[in-house]
Amino acid sequence: MIKPIHENADFLVVDKAPNLACIPEGDKERECLLQQLEEQFAQKFFIVHRLDKEASGIMIFAKNAETHKFLSELFEQRAMKRTYLVLVHGRVKDASGIIKNKLREFGSGRMGVDGVGGKEAITAYDRIKAYQKMSLLRAKPETVRRHQLRVHFYGLEHPIVGDRKYGNKAIQAPFPRLMLHAESLEFNLPDGSTVKFESASAHNFLNQARTLAYADSAS
Repeated sequence: MIKPIHENADFLVVDKAPNLACIPEGDKERECLLQQLEEQFAQKFFIVHRLDKEASGIMIFAKNAETHKFLSELFEQRAMKRTYLVLVHGRVKDASGIIKNKLREFGSGRMGVDGVGGKEAITAYDRIKAYQKMSLLRAKPETVRRHQLRVHFYGLEHPIVGDRKYGNKAIQAPFPRLMLHAESLEFNLPDGSTVKFESASAHNFLNQARTLAYADSAS
């Protein structure tokens, strides 16, 4: 049973669990979040944005075509403010920073930095805490690019903990999941009022991040 963070006549806000696809994959027998929601609430939902299967955190689903168009345009116009919690390998030196590496797809779904042919990608971040071998960050992507946070931090030589696609597989193998969590969404409604929704499971992610960081420091 999925407990909504917020629900009204136009949209639904929920937390996605890690290692759960947002939409159906090639294997139709595997459950996805969209399927779970439609079965639980007995209605159709419109996918507005996605989180990587391995990631967790807050997502918003539209209940009708008009709201789907409105919310989708907020993402396209960079009017949807998003924050993510990220645990990365290594001690991030700067208390804050902005990454502006352009990205493009290089094949097999893998994204990479391409300063000439890539599309603009901007990520701001603040360091929450630096552990002995890891750092906990709050990331604020200004653009919406596939695997943006994963590639940007990998490019800084601080790959996200548990990322087997953009990190050393041998180093990443011991970690149970990708340590990337969508923390909040903030945007203006059609009437001009501002709403902000925060992940109900962010505290669980933070506890797991601290546990992993301290355990890795002791190893």
